Amino acid sequence: GDLAAQPKGARIVAVTHIPLVTAMQCYEPESWLDTPHNWTFVVNGRDVLRVLRDHDVLAVLQAHSHVYERIELNGMSFITTGAVAGADWRGSFLGTPEGYTEIAVSGRTVTSCYRTYGFSSVARQDVPI
Repeated sequence: GDLAAQPKGARIVAVTHIPLVTAMQCYEPESWLDTPHNWTFVVNGRDVLRVLRDHDVLAVLQAHSHVYERIELNGMSFITTGAVAGADWRGSFLGTPEGYTEIAVSGRTVTSCYRTYGFSSVARQDVPI
């Protein structure tokens, strides 16, 4: 309903906590795949994507995984940010250091840049791939 209420041609940036589109299953430790629930992506993501494709969605900003990713699909950018806490303040998480993502929108172009800020944990233990 919220999307339908937008004027025709309105540029839209959607935000979700758990990713709609991610490559996490390609590189997360295999032991994480054997869990009682799916924590990696929105289970009904295909249904959501069907709704989004009927609107001028430039990007979907996502989080949850603490890994920085940018995936381009059907004219939409799916940008997943890392976390200021990295791996819960113990170092980087699957190669993404502690940080944040800067987003800029200019016309129809969405740019993203992941920034680290020099945090160093006293109990550093990077979570390996």
